[in-house]
Amino acid sequence: MDSLIYFLWISLTVSGLIVLSVKRAQKFDFPMDLNFKVTGWLLITIPVGARILHIFYEEPNYYLENPLRIFEFWKGGFVYYGGMIFSFMAVPALFYFQKQKKSFLETADFLTPLFCLGTGFGRVACYLQGCCFGSPWPLAIFNGRPQPTQLYILLWEILLFFFIRRWELKKNHPPGQIFLSWMILSAFGRFMIEFLRADFRGAKILGLSVSQVIAFFIVLICCLSLSRLALKMKHSK
Repeated sequence: MDSLIYFLWISLTVSGLIVLSVKRAQKFDFPMDLNFKVTGWLLITIPVGARILHIFYEEPNYYLENPLRIFEFWKGGFVYYGGMIFSFMAVPALFYFQKQKKSFLETADFLTPLFCLGTGFGRVACYLQGCCFGSPWPLAIFNGRPQPTQLYILLWEILLFFFIRRWELKKNHPPGQIFLSWMILSAFGRFMIEFLRADFRGAKILGLSVSQVIAFFIVLICCLSLSRLALKMKHSK
C-alpha cells in the first residue's frame, strides 16, 4: 500500500509539472516542441539514473544475490542524485546532435522552477511512504519521533522557487545563471539536511553520505561555472 501511495504521488507531481511546463512555455514564448522533447527525456533518464545509483552503491550485494530484483522497482530503491547526474549527462545530447531553437543553458533556466518543485514535492512521496526519515527530535515533547527531513527539503525548495521566480522576471541575467545558482543553493540545502538523516544510505565517505559528497562537488563545479560565466560576460562588454 505504501508503494502505491508513493508512485501515485509521484505520478500526480509529474503530471502537474508537465502542465506547468506547458503554461510556462506559452507565457515565456518557449518552443513547445523543445519543451516536450526535454521533459520527455527527463521522464526516462531520471528514474533510470536514480535506480542505477541505488543498485550499484547502496545495496549491490542484495542485487548480486538475485539480479532479477533490479526490476522490482515497485519495492523502492531510488537515489535522487543518481537521477540528476544521469539526466544532466544525457539531456545535453539533444542539443549536441540536433540544432535547437534554444541553447542548453537557456532551456535549463526555463526549467529551473520546475526542478525546484519536482525536487521538493517529490520528497512528499518519501514522507508518505515513511522512507528518508531523520534522526529523533532532540526535544522530549516529540517523544523520540523522527524528524521529517523530507519536508525540510520541500520547504527549502519552495523558498528557492519563489526566489527564482522573482529573479527570472527581471530578465537581466545571462543564460545558465539561474540554473547554476539553483544547483548551488539546492545542493547546499541537501548537504546540511543530510546531517539529520538516520536511514541507511550506503557506506560513508570520510564521514559523509554519498549524497553529501555529490552535493559538495555540485557546489564546487557550479561555483566555478558561474565564475567563468561572469568573466565571459565581463569580457563581452
